[in-house]
Amino acid sequence: MKWLPLIAMICLIAGIFFTGYGITYKSEGEAPPAEGAMRESLAKYDKFTVRDPSNVTAWVNKGMLHQQLGEYTEADRAYNKALELEPNSAVVWLNKGVIRHTQGNLSEAVLLYDIGIGIDAKNPLLWANRGRALVVLGRYNEALQSYNQALALDPSLAATAKDKGDLLKNFGYYDDALAAYTMAFNTSPDNLEFALAKADLEKETGRYHEALASYERILA
Repeated sequence: MKWLPLIAMICLIAGIFFTGYGITYKSEGEAPPAEGAMRESLAKYDKFTVRDPSNVTAWVNKGMLHQQLGEYTEADRAYNKALELEPNSAVVWLNKGVIRHTQGNLSEAVLLYDIGIGIDAKNPLLWANRGRALVVLGRYNEALQSYNQALALDPSLAATAKDKGDLLKNFGYYDDALAAYTMAFNTSPDNLEFALAKADLEKETGRYHEALASYERILA
């Protein structure tokens, strides 16, 4: 599966990030915001930023709403306004990177992630997204370093652990790949893709008892 970059959401909708073909929620069973609700929020932020154009959070949240709706030009405009007011916002550099990443401009995305890391090197999403972009660019050692840094900062990033496992498996580091897949599975045991990645690699490496147990858990 192709993984989309992660997007940081602050203040407006906590705990949302891109991690697949759509939006995944950290809280099980949490419903995604409907487009109508986001449009309504945007209308309120439009009025708010006219009334108080110096409010950084309002511009950031406005940008994130546009970004979720796929309106990247409008999102960039709002983020640029936020950066005029607060140039050291790592979240804004992250989300600008996500826009370039989503559009396929990976080299620029990496540059934007690097700016964010220069501001806040403890933000795991910057490192995770940087790793994903670097893999596509063929910069595999740097990608692995980025994944390791992301997971050191936040071991709960299951999708990043899966990405790390894929990278290691492709280069024949099967034991390390299995450890990464196991980390992803242990974090999100209900995720079928993570469970299958672990089980399939167990089978491929001759760990048949472990593979059988893993497949039985999937089928249970």
